[in-house]
Amino acid sequence: MTKTAEGKTRSKTLPLTAVAALLMLAALDQTIVTTALPKIVSDLGSLDQLSLVVTSYLLTATISAPIYGKMGDIFGRKAMIQVAIIIFICSSLLAAMAQNMTWILIARAAQGLGGGGLFVLAFTVVGDIIPSRERGKVQGLFAVVFGLSSILGPLLGGFFVDELTWHWIFLINIPVGILALIILQLSFKTKVAKVNFSPDYFGILLLALVIGSLILITTVGSNGSYWGTTNFNLLCAVCLISAVCFIFVELNAKDAIVPLNLFRINNFWVYSAIGLISSSILFSVLTFIPFYLQIVKDFSPTRSGFQIITLTAGISFGAIISGIIMTKTGKYKLIPFIGAIFLTFGLLLMSSLDEATTPHALTIYLSIIGFGLGPQLSVITTAIQNSAPPKQLGVATSTLTLLRQVGSSVGVTCLTWLFISQYKKDLFYNQSVESEILDQALSLRSLSHISESDGTIIRGALTHGIQIIFFVSAIMSMVIIILSLIAKEIELKAQLDT
Repeated sequence: MTKTAEGKTRSKTLPLTAVAALLMLAALDQTIVTTALPKIVSDLGSLDQLSLVVTSYLLTATISAPIYGKMGDIFGRKAMIQVAIIIFICSSLLAAMAQNMTWILIARAAQGLGGGGLFVLAFTVVGDIIPSRERGKVQGLFAVVFGLSSILGPLLGGFFVDELTWHWIFLINIPVGILALIILQLSFKTKVAKVNFSPDYFGILLLALVIGSLILITTVGSNGSYWGTTNFNLLCAVCLISAVCFIFVELNAKDAIVPLNLFRINNFWVYSAIGLISSSILFSVLTFIPFYLQIVKDFSPTRSGFQIITLTAGISFGAIISGIIMTKTGKYKLIPFIGAIFLTFGLLLMSSLDEATTPHALTIYLSIIGFGLGPQLSVITTAIQNSAPPKQLGVATSTLTLLRQVGSSVGVTCLTWLFISQYKKDLFYNQSVESEILDQALSLRSLSHISESDGTIIRGALTHGIQIIFFVSAIMSMVIIILSLIAKEIELKAQLDT
């Protein structure tokens, strides 16, 4: 009996170790890039291209996530995870060699093709081997891994930018990815489903058109001068028509890439919506905080990374507490609700940021936001897997990942448009700022060489734009509060579905 229990423990521990390595790879990439984002943008482009560095990755990650989920259900998780890691490693090397904005955007898009499979396949593996009630503890342990890598990310990003060059932030992915591949190969076994599979080619194509055109609409639309143009209207038409066709195809597909029957399940659509909104908030915070710290507060990238640690520490703590509660009680409905209250409060505090805000105050604000985000990032996956049919575990998880990526990319792009619009408005209405200074302000280049009065005006405009971003994010968080009350309490299962 002891040997059997020991064998079961070992059979779960080794695959979970591989999954932890995958999560570290994915989390490290996200946080290390955001810290270096101001430097990348100032070296290779301008502030108008800020959202492109983020959305180029999220676009391909969003499109590929449901494909990985479906392929994992059919051909086995291990093979698809290996494909995702190899693509991610190769594209990281490409990004490290980038010399211009086009190059970095192509490399980030290639990274997304690999990164789209990391989270979805990792969390699906957990659903394969751990009963839903026990997943709370596992999610808590993963939160620690995610938190540690999220802490290392800003620190490494700041160190590389300060001491070396931002190109090194992509090179760090290579040894971590190779380590994950080795652990995966040695520890993880998966059963390949023997089924007749009809690839949903039209569904995949239409999904790419819908997501691609949607993100392009929000990205191009961030410059108000494109609104109403022929190309912009054509892009909107493509998005609308492809969305209608996608729904029709998926309703009739034998092996739909996104089974629409899942959205008839109350908890699936509710928690998917929460995942979409919370991801938008998280990526917006990670995108704009470095700009506030490095431009408004004049922090170095390294010090900026240290400050962001408080956010990731709060996320980890919130996720761990949520996991403990889920495991002890088998219930989860109120956890996202309470988390959203903390999140809303923290975002409202952040909307009061100005040049006089102290680092200690900012630490408290970011900790509250992180604690509120923790339950949204950990509970949601377990709740959706608990409500989905066992045979659709992979596609249910990948659909959640898709919606999270859509929320991240579209949310960041829309809020970036709002931020830049307000920033430009404040600058151009200020008659005391000369035109050449405005050009510098938009590119974020050479701000250290301008006069103190002009610098004060520019930092004030940046601060005002960031304040609006956090206020809008607080309103989005209030929507999470409402949605969490609509969900149904479905007790977590103590045994695996067969």
